[in-house]
Amino acid sequence: MSQSDDKLLDSISESLSDLKENQEEMKSNQQLLMQEYQYSKSKVDEIHLSVYDPDRGIYRRLNDSLSRLENHEELIEELKENDEENQEILDSLKDDQKAMKEITGPNYEDLKQIISMQKFFRKFFWVVIPPVIAFILGHYVF
Repeated sequence: MSQSDDKLLDSISESLSDLKENQEEMKSNQQLLMQEYQYSKSKVDEIHLSVYDPDRGIYRRLNDSLSRLENHEELIEELKENDEENQEILDSLKDDQKAMKEITGPNYEDLKQIISMQKFFRKFFWVVIPPVIAFILGHYVF
């Protein structure tokens, strides 16, 4: 073999050696890229789960919140309707009270006191009179 052949072989050998090093470095980089890909994939999966999880995801919580908001709006409408109905009832009661005051004239407050006293005496009667009657019957009959 000639010297030029030796140089050529050395050059080829050196190139092969460089190629092997480059190949090993590429494999190492490829492994790093795969690890980074797996890490990124797991993070994307976590994000997807936190958004679309049917039990705890943001999408579920947002739907629940919107649902509650709609219910609150319905309740507000019902309360408004009830408030209007209650206002009509209140107006009717005020009209009745005004009519009663017109009927009773200046004695309205006195009549209210008499009615409240009547309620008191009714309770008093049921508390005091039956025991007195029972005592009298028990004392004279037996």
